[in-house]
Amino acid sequence: MSSLWHVAKAIHKLELSFGVIPNLRAKGKASTKVAEILTCMQEEEPVNSSEMGAAEINTLILIDREVDMVTPMCFQLTYEGLLDEILQISNGSVEVDTSVMGSQQDGKKIKIPLNSSDKLYKEIRDLNFEVVVQVLRQKATSIQQDYAEVKSTSQSVSELKDFVKKLNSLPEIARHVNLAQHLQTFTCKPSFHARLDIEQTLLEMQNFDICFEYIEEMIHKQEPIINVLRLLVLFSITNSGLPKKNFDYLRREILHSYGFEHMSTLYNLEKSGLFKKQETRSNWLAITKALQLISDETDTAKY
Repeated sequence: MSSLWHVAKAIHKLELSFGVIPNLRAKGKASTKVAEILTCMQEEEPVNSSEMGAAEINTLILIDREVDMVTPMCFQLTYEGLLDEILQISNGSVEVDTSVMGSQQDGKKIKIPLNSSDKLYKEIRDLNFEVVVQVLRQKATSIQQDYAEVKSTSQSVSELKDFVKKLNSLPEIARHVNLAQHLQTFTCKPSFHARLDIEQTLLEMQNFDICFEYIEEMIHKQEPIINVLRLLVLFSITNSGLPKKNFDYLRREILHSYGFEHMSTLYNLEKSGLFKKQETRSNWLAITKALQLISDETDTAKY
């Protein structure tokens, strides 16, 4: 409960600066509780609306993470998402070997800042990784063409100035080209595409047996348990749980492969409803169709 109080306190502090938010919508148990705590805070420490005038924030929407537990189980495919999945973003930066950034000094680590002060990162962070590669290629090609043009023709001072401005962005382009190249060493692997294919199969509920066998094989190969559990939860959520026979079997295999210390993990997943026995028929396909949750295509034509 303490985390909910801190969320409500932060919102109330915002209101003390920008006025009471008139429209509040909450989805989920925790969000509803935050809204209740916020109301109590407003009564205990009222915001002086007469001094502030009209509220600067019109609407606040609070959504529980539990409203959508499918998304965090899927592998992220945006540029920033892949950086986090593969290199783990920590405090707005990633740590990589200097060799990744083109240095000859192997074995040393370097921190690469990732924030919106980097204009190129701000532009590409939320794009699909395939699109990011095309954007970087386009920017590098543009500078190369400009350089060839400068060499072959006489340029006015203003035209040279524009070219120099483009050159100033070279360090940013080089940084992200190096990072993208490093990410591609992972995304080009057959195992990476196999993982994405099985996620798509799970989301579209196309073949229960193939999904079951894939997770079973992951367990027997003793792949990182976090990867196994993410797919297992995705499998359970999309199917509204697993048949008792499959549930018991996978549970037993995980304990045999990874150790009985993970018994509490499986218990907590079951208690939270993320990994459970099937009791009702799944309505996942109806939900995805009604809300258009799954997109099969990435539009890269404009790049």
